[in-house]
Amino acid sequence: RTSSAYLMTTSGTIIRIYSTGTKQNDISAATISPSNQWLYAVTEDGTLHIIDMFKAEVKSTISNLEKNQKEDKLQQKEEITTLVHHPNKPLLTCFSHHRASRKRGTVNIWK
Repeated sequence: RTSSAYLMTTSGTIIRIYSTGTKQNDISAATISPSNQWLYAVTEDGTLHIIDMFKAEVKSTISNLEKNQKEDKLQQKEEITTLVHHPNKPLLTCFSHHRASRKRGTVNIWK
């Protein structure tokens, strides 16, 4: 994990570096829009960063994608590990699991 995403050639040459602007939280999942215009990157704190692929600028952020649940008086946060953009529709899907218990299996879809 890192706080930046890299656009690279197949030989490994870095073409462009995309940063979320936060050094505290690493990117846990990312995907590119079908138009190749947007990079969607979720950081460990559950914030979705929408980055313009051409300008390498964060255009928008959405906080609190993670859900908080209380079990046995312990607050457990879900960690987003996979992010996928639908190929034809404006839909983002993520897969997450509980950090503490490693319980897996939550899928969320956003329009």
